[in-house]
Amino acid sequence: MTRLLPLVPLFLASCSHPPPTAEECKALIEPKAVIDRCYGGDLRSEKYVGDLKCLPYGASQRLRGLWLIDLEASEFFPNAKTIKQGAESPIWLETKLLDLPSELLDAAQGAGRRVYAVEFQGRQSLCDGGGYGHMGMSPKQVIVERFYSMRLLAGPTP
Repeated sequence: MTRLLPLVPLFLASCSHPPPTAEECKALIEPKAVIDRCYGGDLRSEKYVGDLKCLPYGASQRLRGLWLIDLEASEFFPNAKTIKQGAESPIWLETKLLDLPSELLDAAQGAGRRVYAVEFQGRQSLCDGGGYGHMGMSPKQVIVERFYSMRLLAGPTP
């Protein structure tokens, strides 16, 4: 029996939790709750615990679609093959866990719009309205853990 004790954490970690309800999500994104849980009650940036600890995310999964990056924009269109003129996605694609090439980062700093066909491993936020991305304008987020493929479709455009 004592030989099995070290395995208990592995069994517990493998248990899946149901996604939060709409009511639970609403409580989680209340400003006071976010400040307490994500910043330890202190809004200084060095206190931030990180997105994955701050709000609930689903399990890591393989995703594909189109990634539009532009000045202060990083939009993900899941399973899309084209983006209609003027279309916006509610999903912010977050890549800060990765060391990305400078040409990708340049577009986010105003070097022109680019669209990539992407396939990656990532985790999706489970609560809408989490205030993700530039100035918290995106209600959803996907955090990329690893890119499998990335092909430039359009860019850069002024």
